[in-house]
Amino acid sequence: MKRRKITIVELNLIRDLRKKRKSLSEIAEIVNRSKESISFICHYYQLPNNEWTAEEKEILWNEYNNYSSFELSKKLNRTPESIRMQMSKQKRNQ
Repeated sequence: MKRRKITIVELNLIRDLRKKRKSLSEIAEIVNRSKESISFICHYYQLPNNEWTAEEKEILWNEYNNYSSFELSKKLNRTPESIRMQMSKQKRNQ
């Protein structure tokens, strides 16, 4: 399968959507590409990850035992994997 080249317009749109903290799946739907393609583009062009804010870390730490990773992922607009990884990091840094 041949890759469709990314346009400057698409790249700028992806960059803007990342700044607005959209997930890879949401961006993929908006620009009509696969999630894997968006992940590759973000890595290739070194687009920033969605860094965790102090407020998000606080919510995660306080509510991790009360909600599932899936429920927290919806609340924080993160993936369940991201929730588990961040919690693991917080536990190590305690």
